[in-house]
Amino acid sequence: RFADKLPSEPRENIVYQCWERFCQELGKQILVAMTLEKNMPIGSGLGSSACSVVAALMAMNEHCGKPLNDTRLLALMGELEGRISGSIHYDNVAPCFLGGMQLMIEENDIISQQVPGFDEWLWVLAYPGIKVST
Repeated sequence: RFADKLPSEPRENIVYQCWERFCQELGKQILVAMTLEKNMPIGSGLGSSACSVVAALMAMNEHCGKPLNDTRLLALMGELEGRISGSIHYDNVAPCFLGGMQLMIEENDIISQQVPGFDEWLWVLAYPGIKVST
């Protein structure tokens, strides 16, 4: 549904770049075939690229027997998300990977910390149908 908005060159796709960076991190090339289906609008401001990055790196890590811990994975996720946004940042990848609300702190080797939520809070997710530059 949104495939026409993805790069036609596979090496420009963030999932390919995740595979490439993961292999670099391990120092060896891992043979895989990946299919990612998420049905999220690209450029919507809903964290579509973060979902791609998190899914690809988690899948690679699982496939390889979990050689990277969560902190290292999150650091790679922020780096790869930064390739799309222009700078390393964790605001979408941290909650996608770790769940819940996350506060980005980046101190003492800690990238983010979970923020407590409240049962009485209501969450609204809206997609206006327009491209949002994030």
